[in-house]
Amino acid sequence: MSVDEKLLSIFESLKQDLGEGFLATDIWDTANAQPLVKSHDYNQYPGAISLFSESTRMLNKTLQESDYPKLGNYYLINLDNNNLVVVISIETFQQFILIDLSKVQMGILMSVALPNLLSSLAELDKSELAAESKAAEIPAEKDAVKDTPEEQKSRKIRVPSALREFIDALTGPTFFPPRT
Repeated sequence: MSVDEKLLSIFESLKQDLGEGFLATDIWDTANAQPLVKSHDYNQYPGAISLFSESTRMLNKTLQESDYPKLGNYYLINLDNNNLVVVISIETFQQFILIDLSKVQMGILMSVALPNLLSSLAELDKSELAAESKAAEIPAEKDAVKDTPEEQKSRKIRVPSALREFIDALTGPTFFPPRT
């Protein structure tokens, strides 16, 4: 069974666990922000990968600089429209899951779907995933994030704007007060 088929099988199990509450998912290699699954049935938000990669990077940096423990295997983002995003980060791979909480109980997510998913992902052959992701690797020079003050400032302005656009795409227009 190919990596793509294994991941699609894992996604199908996740879809069964969450029922009608399952809306979308995608899994990608963090280093190059390229999806590992080529199915359009699941990849409904192509821009989400780069946004969640950047969010995870920023969250990890914030936790490190604040002397907090490292980020665990996942974090949750509660959206206004009763949707929830789960971002999973395991080794060099990340996955997001978009869930409609009006159609699935949080207990099912936390005690059934998420443990099943984490267990299935742990069983995957990481060398196969790494080999699969290398095919679409972007040269490191293009991925490098510069830390000059100008670059930091432009990232701080650009990323929240992109996050606003992404949240609007998921939830509909949302009011964000102007920054002062």
